[in-house]
Amino acid sequence: MPGIVNQYFQENQMKKKTPGLASALCLFLIACQPKVDYTEEGPTVSAQDFLAIEGDWVGTLTYTDYSSGMPTVIAANASVTLTSDNRIDYTISYPDEPWEDSKSTMTISRDGRLLDGQVVSERVTAEDGTLIVTTQYRGEDDNRPADIRQTYGLGKMSFYIRKDVQFDDSDTYLLRNTYAFTR
Repeated sequence: MPGIVNQYFQENQMKKKTPGLASALCLFLIACQPKVDYTEEGPTVSAQDFLAIEGDWVGTLTYTDYSSGMPTVIAANASVTLTSDNRIDYTISYPDEPWEDSKSTMTISRDGRLLDGQVVSERVTAEDGTLIVTTQYRGEDDNRPADIRQTYGLGKMSFYIRKDVQFDDSDTYLLRNTYAFTR
């Protein structure tokens, strides 16, 4: 009988220790995760920044095919509408693959620090007047955890959306896809 009591005691002691160990492990993993801090200060965006791209566009989607590692280019069109002070509706259509067409809405936080829930990490104006806005967030790509960077180039005659991905086991960002449009 002492063996059973001893075994029970040891099992329960392990159960009592496990939450502490699990909590410590979770805190360690969270602390080690690269992240973009949301602060009240930093670059911002507004719906006015997207006025330049309102309307219809013709272009392409270039994406990295993970199975082959090669870039693939397909025709893509866009239609962008500003519907309120903090909302941008857009449609992406694929002339050769209409079943893949999609409609989405991007929202801007009241303080302008978040674009579609992603922290605005950079805002610069290029020499040609194109506004370049970069956001960063933690997510998944190819079913793998990653830091994801979205870059929006907003011009009157052209605009692009570029997605770069940095997987947890890598120190560099990979170009995942780019939408490039012109009028």
